[in-house]
Amino acid sequence: MIYIFFYLPWEFKSFEEKESPMKFFDPESLRLRALEKGEWSKVGDTFYSNKINQFNWQFIGPSYIEEGSWSDGLSNSGRMTFILPHPTNPNIIYVATAGGGVWKTNDQGLTWTPLTDNLPTLTSGALAFDPTNPDIIYYGTGEMHYCLVCFPGDGLFKSSDGGNTWVKIASANQVGYYISRIIINPITHRILVASDLGIVYSDDGGNTWLSSNISDQVNDVVYRSDSPNVLFAASLRTGIYKSIDGGSTWTKINNLPTSGYFRSQIAISNSNPNVIYVAFGSNNYYLYAFYKSSDGGNTWTQLNVPEYLCGQGFYNHALIVKPNDPNTIIAGGVHNYGSSCQYGIIKSVDGGASWTEIAKNIVHPDIHHFAYGSDGTLYVATDGGIWKSYDDGNTWININKGLGTLQFYTLAIKPNDEWIITGGTQDNGTPILYNLPVWREVSNGDGGPTIFELQNPNYFWTSYIYFWYFSKYQLTSGYPNPSWQYLFYKQPWFNDRADWANSAVDVHQDGTIIVGTYRLWISIDGGYNWSIISPSLAGATGVLLSAKFSYTNSDTIYTGSNQGHFYFTYNQGANWINKSSNLNVSPSPIRKIIVNPNNSKNVYVCVGRTNNRKVLFSNDAGQTWNDITGNLPSGRTCRTFAIDFQRNIIFVGMEDGVYYSKNNGQSWQKMDGIPNAYVFAMDIVNNKLIVATHGRSMWKFDIVAGVKEITLKNDYIIKGNRVIFPSEVEYKIYKIDGSLYIKGKEKEITLPRGVYIIKFKNFSSRVIIY
Repeated sequence: MIYIFFYLPWEFKSFEEKESPMKFFDPESLRLRALEKGEWSKVGDTFYSNKINQFNWQFIGPSYIEEGSWSDGLSNSGRMTFILPHPTNPNIIYVATAGGGVWKTNDQGLTWTPLTDNLPTLTSGALAFDPTNPDIIYYGTGEMHYCLVCFPGDGLFKSSDGGNTWVKIASANQVGYYISRIIINPITHRILVASDLGIVYSDDGGNTWLSSNISDQVNDVVYRSDSPNVLFAASLRTGIYKSIDGGSTWTKINNLPTSGYFRSQIAISNSNPNVIYVAFGSNNYYLYAFYKSSDGGNTWTQLNVPEYLCGQGFYNHALIVKPNDPNTIIAGGVHNYGSSCQYGIIKSVDGGASWTEIAKNIVHPDIHHFAYGSDGTLYVATDGGIWKSYDDGNTWININKGLGTLQFYTLAIKPNDEWIITGGTQDNGTPILYNLPVWREVSNGDGGPTIFELQNPNYFWTSYIYFWYFSKYQLTSGYPNPSWQYLFYKQPWFNDRADWANSAVDVHQDGTIIVGTYRLWISIDGGYNWSIISPSLAGATGVLLSAKFSYTNSDTIYTGSNQGHFYFTYNQGANWINKSSNLNVSPSPIRKIIVNPNNSKNVYVCVGRTNNRKVLFSNDAGQTWNDITGNLPSGRTCRTFAIDFQRNIIFVGMEDGVYYSKNNGQSWQKMDGIPNAYVFAMDIVNNKLIVATHGRSMWKFDIVAGVKEITLKNDYIIKGNRVIFPSEVEYKIYKIDGSLYIKGKEKEITLPRGVYIIKFKNFSSRVIIY
């Protein structure tokens, strides 16, 4: 096997010559998006990490990506937001990932276990231990990093058994949709939460919540180790605040910046809490100022610090002081990209007088959090997962293997081959399934749209965001251990406005390829030459999100925009017909279009709306539409969908997993067995549904075997304690908490009163004994 690396041209440009790898999303828009989402669960709801599931999904990875080009090349996982080492056992670490929930290791990162797949959301902000019992863990949901794909959470959750069981103790309306820090006061046991609501706190274990006098969003909170009621809070835009009453009231520190910056971070020495460091990002997201106090925050000295934020200070910014050395301070930002941005992680061992770059192109770009373990091990959370260091960052060890947390934007499957799969990811390139569950990187950066050709399925295309560097490859061997060869790239649309990562790309069986920016581009010679075949199909400011050929001929094309524009042509762009008003979903995004392979006038659309008109069907090429949203839950949107036309099953991917309908949308049911992560892409090949999540990698569902499960899924309510089966069958019976109760092979069993999951070979049923 020959493995060929191709490094795209933009890798050799300076940092300013390419757009920032993460798109800024302003706090006000993030807040509005969160309010539209609403609450997905109730305070008091309980969730189990080992829940027994009806549907048999297969995890197909990546559990990690090999040979990533922006780090040490050993293994990458998805974006991580917070690290929580155990206070006394250095082998136990909890981590919160951006879209994959909470994970735990008992062996300092050799193996990892997910703990929150069944929570209503897997978007993560912060973690905290109860100071009196490290089996009690608080999990704050929602990612406060101000990016387009930094999604809101569903409040605050608590586990009292090390992460096996979780209870929601506060709603997002009470504590915030984006939680940055959780502080549990070791003396008063007050729960303090920093979020988009500022600072809120509870003195009764979360039963009631009070707001402080900080109304600005708060990115960081620290407290004095010798006096936990003295806290400092770093706000988004209005300065640094101090509290001397445990966080009830706060006073602004006026001898530090109180305006003119965007996002601040703070770190305090554990061994000498008089030493405090504060960093401010500028309004254009570079380093604005860096200060140190040696007298507990009374006076401050500005330090001369290298530029480490490099235009992404809104997104990646972290500080930490070595617990037993107040002079060792570490700051994290972006990456050493070369002459224009030379610092990813910087360290000072002399209290900020001098600095050294320590990421050394080993640690993945984009630093979000640091933590020290009880044994002095330093951990860092990045866009590519987690690294540890035994020597304060002089050397690094990769501990990403087993973290199935990749955040996919897009998905492409080789026609008629369910094992050749690729997709674009957030900051981890475009990997390909290499040898289950390991994937390898094909191209790097933020992966954009990908697609396989139909006429010759050994040809496939990858892209960077915005359809930049649309690159053609040829497979030279298949799964397992596929190999490929780079051929060329095209980007005649480089100056067009285009979406970050979308599905506005399609190929026809006759070899025609289309790419959508705000207008449509076409190639009829395998991608060598391109021409424009439309005016703007997305209005004056919009971009295309979806484009789809008719299966019967390449002359009929449908397009959808991020603002609800819907067009089609029946003569390959000579004329375009605007059916936007007929569809009537503006300004909501049309994320995907599916055309019935047997009738080009039968069209389905997936729309990003939180209430009705999420999934619609037209049998006359968009002239009239039927809303088949049915009972799909509110607060979620249709992010993607797939249709099994042979069995008349529609699958919809939403922000909390997968739903299906067997009656053309009259009713929908949620599929368990797959984590409740955001689903960004899905497709069907060889009767297999492949699902790409934005935080829990990819999953596969066998539709043929699964149809039986769907058909037989029932709740059996039985009076008395006898359960009689139609024949003698093998079974396993689980309690509702997920623990195995009994297994055997009989025609009749007796059970005490309770709720059980009875799992057979091909299906499961819930049984209620009363």
